[in-house]
Amino acid sequence: MNAAAAKTARPASPGSFLGRAITSSTGMKLVMAITGLGLLGFVIAHVIGNLQVFLGYEGINAYGAFLKGSPGLLWTLRLGTLALFVLHIWAGVRLSRLNHAARPHAYVKKKYRAASWYSRYMLVSGTIVLVFLVFHLLHFTVGTVFPDHFALRDPSGRHDVFAMMLEGFAIPWVVVFYVVAMVLLFFHLGHGIWSATQSLGIWGGRWTPAMMKVGLALAVILAIAYSIIPLGLFAGLVPDYRSEKAASEQQLQQQQN
Repeated sequence: MNAAAAKTARPASPGSFLGRAITSSTGMKLVMAITGLGLLGFVIAHVIGNLQVFLGYEGINAYGAFLKGSPGLLWTLRLGTLALFVLHIWAGVRLSRLNHAARPHAYVKKKYRAASWYSRYMLVSGTIVLVFLVFHLLHFTVGTVFPDHFALRDPSGRHDVFAMMLEGFAIPWVVVFYVVAMVLLFFHLGHGIWSATQSLGIWGGRWTPAMMKVGLALAVILAIAYSIIPLGLFAGLVPDYRSEKAASEQQLQQQQN
């Protein structure tokens, strides 16, 4: 075997494989698919936890106290979710650049065929959802937005997540912002879920239509579940235990007098 043949037969190193994956659109789609499905799991778990607000202050405040009392679990989830977000955004931006580089000149007339309009604006919807996420973290996690709400405590001395949500979603523009963000999340998930399954090899005459339906159905369910929280609290569907407690104390005082 001559030197040229030996060089050709040499197995690729892990570094060269990773390099090709990073510079290929297929590799970026795979990264987006894996991180996207990981984020989908977070989105599902997060809304299940937040829906406990409709059970009253004890449920949601106990849930919040459990998380704060488990710093190892909490920070593992936070850092893991952050890593997924960073990789997902990086892969999305890089994929957009790779696609643009492959077609440096815009078509005179674009033909989108079966592509839905929201599938063509995934980067835009994702960016707006990211802006919302930053606001959401500043609102409910960091407490720099409406710090007086964040400082509330319940009768047990716990962080009053229930009252914080009631106060936050009593502000009309906050409710509108959250609902609009959830609509955009619906469009992002509607395309992203079935696109991720395609990138993972689950596609074909039977699988593709099924995954599109599953993705759309799951996106609708999640958008409604998230939107019903600010809308329900704004509409007063959940009574404020603080007003009930005040009314009960006032009634007891009147009886004593």
